[in-house]
Amino acid sequence: MSTSPARRCATPLSAAVLALTLRPVLVSGQALPSARDQLVWHWFGACTGSDSLILEFRVDGKLAYSSAFPICQVRHSDIKPEPQQRLLTFRFDAVPRRFGSQYKASEPEPIIGNVWEAGQRRTAMVLRVSFATAERVLLNTRHVARPDTPARSEWIRGLELITRPVHRVERTPPNKRLKLPGADRSKGSGVLCAGAHELSFTYTARCKRVARSLSAIR
Repeated sequence: MSTSPARRCATPLSAAVLALTLRPVLVSGQALPSARDQLVWHWFGACTGSDSLILEFRVDGKLAYSSAFPICQVRHSDIKPEPQQRLLTFRFDAVPRRFGSQYKASEPEPIIGNVWEAGQRRTAMVLRVSFATAERVLLNTRHVARPDTPARSEWIRGLELITRPVHRVERTPPNKRLKLPGADRSKGSGVLCAGAHELSFTYTARCKRVARSLSAIR
């Protein structure tokens, strides 16, 4: 079927109007900032003395772990990779079957929880969360922590991770680890090696160091 001359003229005109409509509008003659120049929320690093977030992990309503860490706004381009990525680690006892019917173990086992920063946004931070036994990873998920309001995640019924802001004018309690009945008594800390393909963590006990590693979804 042939196209009329009016029809042929309208097509490029419509395209030009659409292009102008989609073109970003600059305010006061300033260019839009690139992603690397945007201010984003970040933890640790150069944030010492700034605002903080308190992270709490609860098992069936009981507080199993609590930690406070500094947060601040920085330019994305100023975030430098660390030789060893910071990692929050905690332990509790649970039946692996709680994480899914594919896990057949029916007796409680020590479960290791790990939290690390996986992404920075203008209004929040993305934390990756992993739960694992000594043999297998049970769950890899995420939690969006907000600097101005509390945030709560419950991926498995009864297992809650909560973050809430503490501003510099408030008193920030020291990091603490609470013990549940039957929980492991050793305190630990860990790191996720930059560029590695394993989730590694190290527990420090009196007179010895025990290192473990688990495969994890990055």
